[in-house]
Amino acid sequence: RAGGVLQMSPGSGLKDEFDEPLGELTELAGVAVAKVDKPGGDYREHYGIPHTAPRGELKLPAGPLWPECAFPLLGYAEEAAPAGAKVLASFADGKPAVFRRTVGKGTVLRFCFMPGLGYVKSANPPATSVITGYHPELLPLLTAALTVAKVARPVDVSEPLVEARRLTGAKADALVLVNWSGKELPGVTVTVRGAAAMKTAASTRGVRWQVTRKGRDLILRGKLAEAEVVVLRH
Repeated sequence: RAGGVLQMSPGSGLKDEFDEPLGELTELAGVAVAKVDKPGGDYREHYGIPHTAPRGELKLPAGPLWPECAFPLLGYAEEAAPAGAKVLASFADGKPAVFRRTVGKGTVLRFCFMPGLGYVKSANPPATSVITGYHPELLPLLTAALTVAKVARPVDVSEPLVEARRLTGAKADALVLVNWSGKELPGVTVTVRGAAAMKTAASTRGVRWQVTRKGRDLILRGKLAEAEVVVLRH
């Protein structure tokens, strides 16, 4: 109610640790849950998901939180009706798939499917190699709670399939970049928030990055293979 964001998945908040009914969280979410389907299966990224056939597909129209996209449906599913929440998306049979409810200054998002499993399935994960080739258009649904919460990323990257972390130290910081696209990216722009005071930025692999400053931010532009570490010296 103070302004936070709660994201809920199928079956969450229904019972407490003693398996007793727990109505507070579903009431908070503004939904009435009729049933939860919990199919068995192997949902390991490399060994289970590649051999698991989706039970269907959720087609999402473009909205304020995500672009038009289609999610393979795997894992738990929930049948629920709105009880104060707004329906943001529906399954093919018309039943709600995503709910949103405003609570005070805060927000509750409730998914009736498991978007993370669909995201992994979209990459057709192989059994013996690193998973690449995720579908970037599916990412905004996974990060919708962060968008609603207006979380500012400490490191922003122009390519959605590049993971970025800034590790801070007393004399230098390390900017770690990991490319999950499965191909070399010739023109990547990395914005490091609040790092304009850094004196130098040097690649540990000898890659030349173009470095500029804009306000309090440090901006790097260059090509990225599988991974890179850039040392930012104070």
